[in-house]
Amino acid sequence: MTRFRSILSGLLAGAAVLTATAALAAPPIRDIVLVHGAFVDGSGWRPVYDILTRDGFKVSIVQEPLTGLDADVDATKRVIDQQDGK
Repeated sequence: MTRFRSILSGLLAGAAVLTATAALAAPPIRDIVLVHGAFVDGSGWRPVYDILTRDGFKVSIVQEPLTGLDADVDATKRVIDQQDGK
């Protein structure tokens, strides 16, 4: 059992190093899309928008038409498609 734990610990440590290395190599995420819920509009995200933009993020708020699920999904996809990065 001790040998199993040693092997498992080694594998987990190796996986952690690989994950950390991949995270360092990946470009940082700078685009954020905020989507409001039902019975409200995008203005509810304003405090969050202010904080994120102050911290250097590019923030977009989807203004859902609230005419139906398909229209809301289309509006969200349009905003996501306009983003520069991930």
